[in-house]
Amino acid sequence: MSETLKLVHELRLRGDNSNARAFWAAWAPNGHHIVTAGTHSEVQLWDVSTGRCFDTLRGHGDWVRYAAYSADGNLIATACDDGAVRIWDLTNNSSKPFFFTKPKTDRLSIRGVSISSDNKILACADFLGQVQIYRVLNGDPGEPAASFRAQRHYCLAAEFSGSSDNLLTCGSEGTAEIWPVMAILTGNPEGTAPRPSMVFRGHIGSVHDASYSHDGSQIATAGSDGTTRVWDASRGRQLFCSPPKNIDKLEQIAEWDMDFNKSLWANSAHISPNRTMVASSGNDGRLQIWSLQAHGLLIEHQLESEVRSVRFSPDGSSLVTASSDNIARVWQLE
Repeated sequence: MSETLKLVHELRLRGDNSNARAFWAAWAPNGHHIVTAGTHSEVQLWDVSTGRCFDTLRGHGDWVRYAAYSADGNLIATACDDGAVRIWDLTNNSSKPFFFTKPKTDRLSIRGVSISSDNKILACADFLGQVQIYRVLNGDPGEPAASFRAQRHYCLAAEFSGSSDNLLTCGSEGTAEIWPVMAILTGNPEGTAPRPSMVFRGHIGSVHDASYSHDGSQIATAGSDGTTRVWDASRGRQLFCSPPKNIDKLEQIAEWDMDFNKSLWANSAHISPNRTMVASSGNDGRLQIWSLQAHGLLIEHQLESEVRSVRFSPDGSSLVTASSDNIARVWQLE
């Protein structure tokens, strides 16, 4: 079992002021590249072997909160604070998106995007708790094929399952949910609100991140109660819960509490491909890796700034994190 982390690369995002931050970093399916998003409007692609930026995607006009590869690695979806979502085709050597939604007049931030496994459907979640589903046809989004409220206040993640039959969301309600997206698209009766097929309850306060394991059998969540949790995706049963960072403050944490000074949040959580570990990051700068077999802490690394996201590489040998110091870091498990 790995017990140490080795820092391999520091990927410094563009942005030359004190407010520059890295919000998200994600692996390409082949494990050779990383995409980063942050307060700079440009999305950067990095070569993992060299740690160098080899391409830049330009077109957003505000902070880019999230970026996600398609399952085949040919597309990247990005989400911006101006409410626009873009999809970029990496196979045609074009720096322009072939699909994009128009910015919202109320500058509604999009906090999560995901592309279906066949590259035909895009899901995005916004800061009003809404999820929109688009059919990706010839680059013209038109109106959403489906739209529903996933959270009462804000939704912070949207991720398709491997088969893309289901969509995972989380947010202000203190829950994560699985939605039967294909059933919603094909058979939801008009005038009726879609219902989730599974709800994961246990966090106190909001859930900031939710992600599937590689095989889709488990789900990891991170919340404002400071805990990282792992769930059985088919039964909804909690399999693991890290000790809360906020033992003396749990009663103060409200679902709409956005004051960073009142609690130590868990920002992000991800399960290793072999399902033996779960990694978590927090606004206290801690990067932690927990054993899902012994239910103990394997690794803890303290950074000087908030760690916004963490993801295992496809082969499980490495991690990538994005931090509020505007740096994405690549780590090797040893």
